[in-house]
Amino acid sequence: MRATQSGVGRILFAVFLNATGSWASLIALWAFASYAYGINASTLGWLTLTWTAPGVALAPVVARALRRFSPPPILAVGFTVGLVASLLMLTFDGLVALFIAAAVFGISRGVVNPIVDGLAAWLPGNIPLLRANSWLAVSTEVAMVAGAGSSAALLALAGLRSVFAFDALTFIVAGWILVRSPFLRENSSEEARPAPTKLHLDAQTARVLVQLLGVYVVWAGFLVLEPLYVRDVLGRGQIAFSLLQLTYAAGVVVASVVAQRFRAGSVPAWSVAVACIAFGLSAGLYVGTPLLTVSAGGMFLWGVTSAAVLVIARTDVQARFARHRAGQVLALARGVNSATDIVMLPVAGFLVAGGIGVSRTGLLIAAVPVCLGLLGLALRSRYGSRPASQDGSTAGTCSQGREWVGPV
Repeated sequence: MRATQSGVGRILFAVFLNATGSWASLIALWAFASYAYGINASTLGWLTLTWTAPGVALAPVVARALRRFSPPPILAVGFTVGLVASLLMLTFDGLVALFIAAAVFGISRGVVNPIVDGLAAWLPGNIPLLRANSWLAVSTEVAMVAGAGSSAALLALAGLRSVFAFDALTFIVAGWILVRSPFLRENSSEEARPAPTKLHLDAQTARVLVQLLGVYVVWAGFLVLEPLYVRDVLGRGQIAFSLLQLTYAAGVVVASVVAQRFRAGSVPAWSVAVACIAFGLSAGLYVGTPLLTVSAGGMFLWGVTSAAVLVIARTDVQARFARHRAGQVLALARGVNSATDIVMLPVAGFLVAGGIGVSRTGLLIAAVPVCLGLLGLALRSRYGSRPASQDGSTAGTCSQGREWVGPV
């Protein structure tokens, strides 16, 4: 038991460490482009596209790779590319080199992120999927805050390139832990995998992906809106912005602690839609008020519901598909996420610049997951849902003996 806990702890630490380094590097890259080269908003948008676009292109590639390979070799490729990106950032000189480094960074994240999303299905079978996914959600979501803090500290103490050196170190350490994990290696070799075939999505999975689209719309749009909201609506500065991010992280942690009390191997089919509705309502509460206290409450609830929607959606997919199939679905979801970023970043800026205002734009964007969640509930009520098995066709049992309870 202790060996299992220690092994799972190392996996979670590796995920957290690498995500922290990547966020720190991304923030430093963005800051360096803004201040060292003084690029305008248009060029900054192209830079954002450079590290986002690979995720769209690589999603089907990773999904196809999961037909034949287990996580370790795919992660090894992603971490190696990430290490190369960090080393390029250490040595780049000029705007062209900056764009090249950003593209290589995007390739790395496009390979690693879809695999990390599905790691819960590869953990020992005595760990419930809901609990495993909550651990992973905390590791990745809190890393966003830790990455911002690490970037700020390293920039102040040792300069810009120290951030990229830290990122390179995280790729080495996290890659070593994950690629050599006995759970991933033993489970991968023991799994009886059917012959590679095309992935067929059932109605429930299609609804989950559509509902997640609403979540991705909010995440992408709020990347543009959050700093503007804190500055222009709340009338606060960087300290308030940082405290709100910490409030978000606290909500994620609370959601994870609550999830630990559940030992479910699956979730009700309607739970994804309900989580998306709650996610949109809390996001609207966050940006829909000029009062800092109300905004902080909304931010806390947004952290809770962000973790909840990730945990529930991943558990729903993993409980109905064998783990390599679930990994393919989650890889496609990552591709949708990246594509949404590409579309929503300029759209959010256009809406604000068009005179709608920051809060109204935020409320409009927050309404998207609410509407898609309600649509999901209506479609399920009318057409029902058909469970998927390991080959995506009939009911069955998910990987590692976790019994599929099925939609309630």
